[in-house]
Parts: sequence; C-alpha cells; structure tokens
Amino acid sequence: MSDRAARLAAFLSGLAASPDADEADAAVTDLRAIVDAWPTAVLLRVFLVWALWWADRRDEARRETELLAEVAGDTHVDHYNLARLYRTFGDPDSARRHALLARRFAEDDTEIGDADEILADPGSTA
Repeated sequence: MSDRAARLAAFLSGLAASPDADEADAAVTDLRAIVDAWPTAVLLRVFLVWALWWADRRDEARRETELLAEVAGDTHVDHYNLARLYRTFGDPDSARRHALLARRFAEDDTEIGDADEILADPGSTA
C-alpha cells in the first residue's frame, strides 16, 4: 500500500460523514475500491469501517470489522484499532479482547496507555 493511498483513504473516510448522502455514498464506494486493491492492508480497512459507520451503514461496518479482524496482524496498532471499533459498536467483550492483544503487542508506554484506556472502560462509546 502506498502512502498516497492511505492519505486518500483518510480523506474519503472523512467525506463519508458528509450530511449529503450522495457524497457519503460516493466516498464509501471510492474507498471500497481502494480497499479492494489492497485487501490485506489493515489501515485501509479501518478507514473503510469508520466511513461506513459515519455514513450510517452500521451493519456493513460491523461485517467489515469482522473481515478486518481476520487480516489483522500481531501488532498493537491493528488490535488497538479493532478495540476502538468494537467499543464504538457497543461490543465490550470484543473491545476488551482486542485491547488485551493491543497491550500484549505494545512496544512502549504510550501504546500500553492506549490499551489500558480501553481496558478501563471497554463499554464506553467515547
């Protein structure tokens, strides 16, 4: 995955929160095309899940999160992002499971703190 693709995915993810439904749908469609080009790129899938959530396509966002969990690696970032998504979706058990993995793969105190913040309240939607 190129840095340019990641920047574009971040931009499109933000557009999916547009109050204009056509603009939001177009952003999701374009973002999905990028994800399809790099199907194992975890960060791109994270952007897609957030885009779907913000575009009020909640069931799709949950399904994509399950696909994301399948391609996630043994990294703090992958599991931290999954923990945040599951917490947002109101699934504290999955949020806790991925926060524990994020903590296990943490490489510094900041990453440990990120995981601990979710572990302190995995049911929060904050």
